[in-house]
Amino acid sequence: MSPRNTRSRLLVVAVPALAIAAAIATVALSGAAVTGPAMKTIPAVAQSTLRRSLEKAAGLVPPPEKPYVLDSEGAKLEIDPRAPWDPTSRIWTRPGRATAELYYETPGDRPEASAEERELLGPIEVSIELNGESRLADLGSEGGTPRILPLRDAVVVEISTIVPGSAEGRVASMTPRQSAFRPAALTMFIGDPRTEAGIRSALKRGSDPPSALGRARNPATLRLISIRLHGPKEPIEVLAQRIPAASLRALLSR
Repeated sequence: MSPRNTRSRLLVVAVPALAIAAAIATVALSGAAVTGPAMKTIPAVAQSTLRRSLEKAAGLVPPPEKPYVLDSEGAKLEIDPRAPWDPTSRIWTRPGRATAELYYETPGDRPEASAEERELLGPIEVSIELNGESRLADLGSEGGTPRILPLRDAVVVEISTIVPGSAEGRVASMTPRQSAFRPAALTMFIGDPRTEAGIRSALKRGSDPPSALGRARNPATLRLISIRLHGPKEPIEVLAQRIPAASLRALLSR
């Protein structure tokens, strides 16, 4: 069975609100047509531009350190072929979306790997999203309180499995090493100053980050890059520190 079909319980899939919020069709009211944003196919040229941006972003995100290796299926790239379009103002109400997913694991046939290492080094899932919802990667009911990590050039938020002795008390007793490698979810947001400020402000208030990216004349406009990591706490923190946020920021539309 493919590793992608047996992914760890860490990955929590959130259904984007975009497909719901944007699916407003033309409605007849009192004999007059009232129009609103509706999903429209993105031109092929713009889709190609989004793909190139996604390939560049994915190419800038390094793999986890050894012994992790990319699974046999490699990177999975997906370009959303449609985006919300306002026929009245003839403008895209938000730019198009694109996603890359990569799955890393440790080879099971490594004779030098100890039993402890095999237990601690669970798989790492990497998701790179362009113009997506500014949601946090999470761990469901097992996750603790989000905290902002002090990394440069990006807003980075981490949620870890609730530690032993916490008020929730959902995790059994751990050794310090087990605690350092407990499941965690990390999200890196790279956007324009206004977008990042809104995300920081929402997190400090304890509310969900805003998702509005604004209108765009070109659906290939790049406003926000979100990178989500699921895996053992220490390895994904090390990976986050190696991600070149400044280089990724250079991909944003001016």
